[in-house]
Amino acid sequence: MEREQEEGVTIPVPYEGSYLDRPMAEEELKPRTPEPPPALPQTFDELMAEARFRAENSILTFEVGPDQLNPWVDATLSDPAPPSVIFTDPPSDATDVATSTKILATFSKYLDDVAMTVRDSSGAEVAGEASLALGDLTAVFTPRADLPPGTTFTVEITRAQGTVGDPMTTPYTWRFTTTA
Repeated sequence: MEREQEEGVTIPVPYEGSYLDRPMAEEELKPRTPEPPPALPQTFDELMAEARFRAENSILTFEVGPDQLNPWVDATLSDPAPPSVIFTDPPSDATDVATSTKILATFSKYLDDVAMTVRDSSGAEVAGEASLALGDLTAVFTPRADLPPGTTFTVEITRAQGTVGDPMTTPYTWRFTTTA
C-alpha cells in the first residue's frame, strides 16, 4: 500500500490488515543462514580490548550477613573468580624471541600485586623488575640486560592478587627460547 503526498512523492505505508493476511516479501521466503560466531581476538590490541571489556564487566557480588541492617554500608565486596592469565608475550613455547624482549602476562581482571620470576635453562634467576601496566591488567617483567641468545627461559607467576583481594589459586608457568 502506498499513499501519495501533495507534492507527488510516494511513501510506503505499513500494511493495515492482519499479520497473517499480509503479502510476504521475497526476502522473507528465502532460507536464512545463521551468522558465524564472533571472531576470536587475533592481535595483541584486540586481545587487550577484549580483556579490558571482560574486566570492566565482571560480575561482583555483595555478601551481607543477617545482622547487617544497612547492606549498602556494611556489605563486603567480593568477586568469586580469581585472576587468571589469558595471554602471554612471548607466547608459550615460542622460539626466535628477540633478546631485548619484555615479558608480558595479561590477566582476566585488574591486579593489585604480582610476583613474576624468569629463569634460564640452568635455573638461574634473571635479574629484572616485575610491574603492572595497561590499567593493571598486565604484568610486565623487564630484564636488566638483554637475555642471552639461544637460551630457553621459564617464566613463573607465583602470585597475582586481584583488586578485590582475590588471589590467583595456582602458579602459572610458560617457556620460550631466544633467537640464536
